[in-house]
Amino acid sequence: MKKNRFYYLAMVLCTLVLGFTSCEKDDDDKGKGKGKGNGFGTEMYESISGLYEVENASSGIKSIELTAGGEYIIVFTGGYVGSPAKANEKKNTMFAFRGAFTRSGMETYVTGTYTYDEEEEEISLENYGTLLIYSLNEDGTFDAFMLETDSGKRIELDVTKQEEMPNSDMTKKLCRTWKPQSEEIIYKMSDDGSAYQTILDVKYSHETGEITINENMLGYDEGDFEDMFNRTLQKVVFSKAGTYMVYHEWDGYVQSSMAHWKW
Repeated sequence: MKKNRFYYLAMVLCTLVLGFTSCEKDDDDKGKGKGKGNGFGTEMYESISGLYEVENASSGIKSIELTAGGEYIIVFTGGYVGSPAKANEKKNTMFAFRGAFTRSGMETYVTGTYTYDEEEEEISLENYGTLLIYSLNEDGTFDAFMLETDSGKRIELDVTKQEEMPNSDMTKKLCRTWKPQSEEIIYKMSDDGSAYQTILDVKYSHETGEITINENMLGYDEGDFEDMFNRTLQKVVFSKAGTYMVYHEWDGYVQSSMAHWKW
């Protein structure tokens, strides 16, 4: 009987080891409107975070989500609202103009980071525009925005904050911005399906950019490993509204994918 060789490739057939750390932003860039992260404590924008459904159908915007870690996600009802021209000026930007796979199908969205100026009651959206707060409630949530895009559009938005996941300890620990410390890829091979031998073991450090080769029976050269980690994981974001975002950096550009989660 001819023996089969089994190769572990991709997520199921390859061992992919990821080391993450919670992203803490302790520095107060503007000296106002920010809290401090402390391990699994409260992230800096916890008080204003949430998924806000837009009630104005004519706006072309379905929802605006503000994560506790400082990311925004705007989902459109149809095409893109605003001009992407400014985003193209900055190579390392967290913009996504392609569809995102969700349970409801394909959606068009834009994402990036934001900062909140509490005194001015405005939210600056990276490479997109500004949200002016029209109605701020005592609990920190909003009922209305004025959206001013970088392309010059002004859109009044009536919004309703959507229900979030139960505020359990596990939810608090998961729902934040996670940045990888390292990625390690391990390929294994077996002649009979029982005893597996490691034929490739390579690790990439996000902190130093160094590639460590522990095993290389496949004969790859250094350039092959650089290509292997050319598309690196930048961060993963989980929100209490049930959204998760995965950001990859590829050749200097940041691409993202959006989906939903629940316990």
